[in-house]
Amino acid sequence: MTQPTASLSQPTRPLFGTAFTPSMLTARYTPERGWGEIRLGPREPLSLDPATMALHYGQTAFEGLMAYRQATGGFALFRAHDHVLRLERSCERLAIAPLDAADAVELFREFVRHEQDTLPTDPDVRLYVRPLVFGSDPVLGARPSRGFQLVVLGLHAWYDPERQFEVLVTRHYVRTTPGGIGMAKTPGNYVLDGVLVTPPLTDTILAGVTRDTLLTLAREHGIPCEERPIALEELTAAMVWGGLHEAFACSTGVGIASIRAFHIDDQRRELPPATPVANRLRELLRAHQTGATPAHAEWRVRA
Repeated sequence: MTQPTASLSQPTRPLFGTAFTPSMLTARYTPERGWGEIRLGPREPLSLDPATMALHYGQTAFEGLMAYRQATGGFALFRAHDHVLRLERSCERLAIAPLDAADAVELFREFVRHEQDTLPTDPDVRLYVRPLVFGSDPVLGARPSRGFQLVVLGLHAWYDPERQFEVLVTRHYVRTTPGGIGMAKTPGNYVLDGVLVTPPLTDTILAGVTRDTLLTLAREHGIPCEERPIALEELTAAMVWGGLHEAFACSTGVGIASIRAFHIDDQRRELPPATPVANRLRELLRAHQTGATPAHAEWRVRA
């Protein structure tokens, strides 16, 4: 995948993932005491033993959720409960002691309340919250860690409706396989002959919260949708006869990003510049994230 192009209208905004808030939240888990030792303080380097199991065996789970400035003031986490449940599933898959779902939502609310005043006043700025849980035992051995550490970081993120990128399609490498962990943050979505098409969820595709939100909104607003497998041959054929009208990717971090072109078998295949479905879904998504519409109020958790 090639590096996404930044919006020309916002040249001074930092790249996503580089503008951190000043604080972080940490907690520890032991089998004897469960989760505790919660600390909200300055963001600083972690002190880890070089034998920490997460460094050697990858026993780590993470999540990403966003807090949006609300039309009525303040910030609200968007679909926080769904993100926490997904983190819980990830922890279960990796033999990590999960956080209690209600406790986790409250921790994230506390973090947002603590950090929201550090954000720029730009109405397009959002607070991206990144929880990370990892095995912390200093053991080199064939067993799961019994102790774990939680780290929660905050990032400044900006709404950028002009974000686009290009996708490299390879026939030689496989990102994940059935029975694996399938930790993909950006499931692909395509508009084929007037229908929004996305692959169905399997153990190779992460259950995207943004994906679910967009499918819900599309169906509620009369955009035809199909969840079915998409073969590369179907995709390339549709590009030849003009049936592929647009394509986009979605995630919590970027929202909706249109795909400008696919690189397939050493050929660059450009898509039409018009993206009416992505634009419509982007408007609907933003209205629900910011509370500009009263619909789906259950998706927003006030900080």
